[in-house]
Amino acid sequence: MDTDKFSRTSKIAVPSEHLHPAAILNQLCKEATGMNINYFLKSFVLSTTVFLMTASSVLALEEQDYHFLSTQDLYDLCSAPVDHGDFPTAIYACRGFIAGAVQYHNGVSNLNKMPRLICYPDGTTLKDGENAFIAWAEAHKDNEDLMSELPVKGLVRALSEAYPCK
Repeated sequence: MDTDKFSRTSKIAVPSEHLHPAAILNQLCKEATGMNINYFLKSFVLSTTVFLMTASSVLALEEQDYHFLSTQDLYDLCSAPVDHGDFPTAIYACRGFIAGAVQYHNGVSNLNKMPRLICYPDGTTLKDGENAFIAWAEAHKDNEDLMSELPVKGLVRALSEAYPCK
């Protein structure tokens, strides 16, 4: 039997002349992520675009230092006053961080069948998440231990309190 005619990427030996490269990619993506390749690519492109837009905006500001080293840093960006000169950049950096963390949580929870930490209702917006984080951070701003944690920890604490799983 000629083994070169069979695909090694498929769990079932199928003659390779019957497999289109797009079908192979779609099958691999479904096995790895549980998502259709088109949905996966759209999600990846969107999140990468948001990240690059945020990163390029932040990098363009040499005087302003945007760090994501602590929950306090994230709070400072998310709570920037509207009349501040760097407000647009700060708010996009804040929202980009929140969107990335939530997408990661969703992906890991769904892919690995892990228990969810955040259970937001349908219709919840990025702005709702931002407001929940700001309210949580304001309520805990005097707690040095919480505000010095990694920003993703503070964000997940805030969102899991605002949108608990029952």
